[in-house]
Amino acid sequence: MKRRHYILAAGLCVFASLCGCGKKEQKTESSTEEENVTVIVLDNDKVTLTYTGYDKEADGMTFTVSNKTGDPVNIYFGDVAINGETIQPLFGPELEANATEEDVCMIECDKAVSVLNGILFIDNDAGETVGHYEVKDVSLSGKAEASGDQSFTLKDGAVQVFDNDKITIAYTGIETDGEGEDAETCLAFEIYNKTDELIQATFDTILVNGTDEEPSYMTEALGHTYGKLLCDVTDPASIKELTASVSIYTAEDELIDSYSCLLYTSPSPRDRG
Repeated sequence: MKRRHYILAAGLCVFASLCGCGKKEQKTESSTEEENVTVIVLDNDKVTLTYTGYDKEADGMTFTVSNKTGDPVNIYFGDVAINGETIQPLFGPELEANATEEDVCMIECDKAVSVLNGILFIDNDAGETVGHYEVKDVSLSGKAEASGDQSFTLKDGAVQVFDNDKITIAYTGIETDGEGEDAETCLAFEIYNKTDELIQATFDTILVNGTDEEPSYMTEALGHTYGKLLCDVTDPASIKELTASVSIYTAEDELIDSYSCLLYTSPSPRDRG
């Protein structure tokens, strides 16, 4: 597929605003606090997934999961959309043949989730995927709810650095990923997916002050949601100019398109005023 290149030379001050930004811990929020509910999220010949409420202490949604097959399986969410953000939750019960278990899907959410969107996978005991199913706009309150799709809104202090018919990219600040000796200082971006299908996004290459660095992060975003994409660089405080090439792929790893983004980080027109 032919690569298309978009050069962003809008005089954006990503870096000067970014130097004063630290990592902000934020939990997602939602609109309902109902706990004792029973909602069948998915029911087919392989699995029944039933939502049973929100566990405040565990910061997660509780499910009853039934394996209808005659073989051991691992059932997990690859992605879940919570308030417009695609995340990869901690959830993956391993069930014996024809077994039923209760488990918690941890999502770091302040309140019970009202609408669930996501993709559920079933793997056999050899690690092979034997089923994957889309969960679309399932009301977890037992009442009719609006679609989980949300338009993209820039967070306070964020800077939009790229936009076309498929994605919007916004810079949100500097974050530390990991702890101790493994901690990395990264530039944080949000990639909003304007399409109807899941995409994967990654920085293929980055140039920091004209020097190549190799980014190592990727993100996924369900249709009309955003995913967080971190960009690991050696020394964020030394950045004068940052150029990045971002590529987006289908869920099957097929290239959709690639874009070259020139992000002017200093000096900033915003700071001159």
